[in-house]
Amino acid sequence: MEDAGRGSVGLFGFFVMQHQMTAMVYLGKMVHPETGKIERNLEGARFSIDLLGMLEEKTRGNLTAEESRLLEQTLTNLRLNYMDEVRREKESAGRTEGQATAPGPSAEKAERAEKAEKTEKAEAPEKTEETEKTENGEETGKTADGDEGERTADPEAR
Repeated sequence: MEDAGRGSVGLFGFFVMQHQMTAMVYLGKMVHPETGKIERNLEGARFSIDLLGMLEEKTRGNLTAEESRLLEQTLTNLRLNYMDEVRREKESAGRTEGQATAPGPSAEKAERAEKAEKTEKAEAPEKTEETEKTENGEETGKTADGDEGERTADPEAR
């Protein structure tokens, strides 16, 4: 039998790619070959990625440059895809609960507007108000800057 592991990726490459394909199916990035559907199983994906990580650890220093590069690139790709799917799952869970989990452009705009509003309030002179009731039950108010106004019980009349 030929030396399959030297000069080419051979059986080692096939093994790595087999686990990569399994992880990609579990990540929902590829159609499941048996069901013909896109399915996600992050636990299964994590297991396949961890298997390849263990392989990298145990074979360190014993691989050709090509084998080492294949394994490293495969693991990097799978780990990034895994983190992307975990993030999507958290965002999806946040939407179903009515909460935003990661600030997007609109959340950032809202935060900036809120900060600007707080800054304006902090910089504006504070008005203190003294109120008195008139004979017919209406309130009159005088602010610290001398403005006088009549108050009624109807909030829309203000």
